[in-house]
Amino acid sequence: MPSCQDGSMGCEIPPNSLIFSFANMMERACEILEVHSAVVAEARDTCGH
Repeated sequence: MPSCQDGSMGCEIPPNSLIFSFANMMERACEILEVHSAVVAEARDTCGH
């Protein structure tokens, strides 16, 4: 069983879970941006710019 002190999944939601989900959201946003810029760079290569 994961310990609940580090906010692992499968635990009761800790009081600062909002901070965790905010951090997760920021991480997701960064991943999306990275994918987006990779796609944009690829599109530029394809278009010969």
